[in-house]
Amino acid sequence: MSPELHKLLSPAKLGSLQLRNRVIKTATFEGMTPQGAPTQQLIDFHTRMIDGGVALTTVGQCNVSADARNLDNEMYLHAGIRSPLDELTSAVHDHGGKISAQLTHCGYFKLNKPLETKRTVGPSFKFNKLGAPYGRPFAYPMTHRDIERTVDDYVRSTVLAREVGFDAVEIMACHGYLLNQFLSANINKRTDEYGGSLANRLRFPLQVIEKTRAAIGRDFPLLVKLNLDDACLGGLTIDDAVKIGQAFEAAGVDALVTTAGRSPGNTSFIFRGGSPIPFMVKRLKNPFMKLSLTLFGRFQFPPMPYEELYLLGMARQLRKAVKCPIVYLGGVSSVAALETVMREGFDFVAMGRALIYDPEMINRIRDDPDYANGCTHCNICTALIYDPNGVHCVLTGR
Repeated sequence: MSPELHKLLSPAKLGSLQLRNRVIKTATFEGMTPQGAPTQQLIDFHTRMIDGGVALTTVGQCNVSADARNLDNEMYLHAGIRSPLDELTSAVHDHGGKISAQLTHCGYFKLNKPLETKRTVGPSFKFNKLGAPYGRPFAYPMTHRDIERTVDDYVRSTVLAREVGFDAVEIMACHGYLLNQFLSANINKRTDEYGGSLANRLRFPLQVIEKTRAAIGRDFPLLVKLNLDDACLGGLTIDDAVKIGQAFEAAGVDALVTTAGRSPGNTSFIFRGGSPIPFMVKRLKNPFMKLSLTLFGRFQFPPMPYEELYLLGMARQLRKAVKCPIVYLGGVSSVAALETVMREGFDFVAMGRALIYDPEMINRIRDDPDYANGCTHCNICTALIYDPNGVHCVLTGR
């Protein structure tokens, strides 16, 4: 076994949390909460990752309020689902692993009907092309009261996550979601203290981090997932990301998770590889969504070939700029890529599609350093959030 693999597979600490190795299953919305609560299907998905050798598995789309949800089949963290949340975290612990909750808020690109605020909101007035077929074509600027309430939602959700047994939370400040919307000047057009300069655009995300940290203390790991590049005109670049990462570090995060691109935008920049749009069009029943994807899907998922470690160059710049741990995410599906991430000085590695293809990947690498993963990066798994079986690999059926 190479020194790099030995490092990868050795115990490590994430803040105060002891992990059995440095491998994290990244958040991928699983489509396994049809009634807005964890199911046995979701429990099986995450325990399978732990049984396969992953140290920490991340539950995607743990929204911070009812209106933070983009889709009807997402859950939000509230006391009404405390029991199934307990079952989920207890199962992961019983299988010998740790579990994290990804805290999210979709902001302006909402599809389902607002329940509490009665309107779709974001940093600024915005046309919501995703919501247009459903009668929600516009998002309205958040008031100061909206911002305060949302900060409280993040704090409350984190406290609840800890109470029900999650071992960490990951705040999503990427992929075009609400905190990324505030950070990005091409979406945030505010003229008050939350808009304009990067320092002002950082104000809301920093309030979320600082108040959350104050509520939970230093002993509960707090991660933030940030964009290294928005991949759009006027969006965040790596130079911005370095400054944002430094600000998040100063605010007290335990680790930064790398990513890039936007879901309501060039989604290919996030994933690379094949486009799932033709597959999605065939399976969609909603005529509005089918027509929208047929007309505009090629802009959301333009051709962009997959390559290993496609965010490495930008991640290196962030690594040089901060002292806190960095979780490298972006094109890791081979032993060679895992070794490179360790050699480059990153503290942890996060993986998604390769583990969906083969949840046993880490155990197999431990037994066979010549292991080869068979993921083709077709990205069809990303299109299965409404499938009865949830997100799974179409090649293996798992």
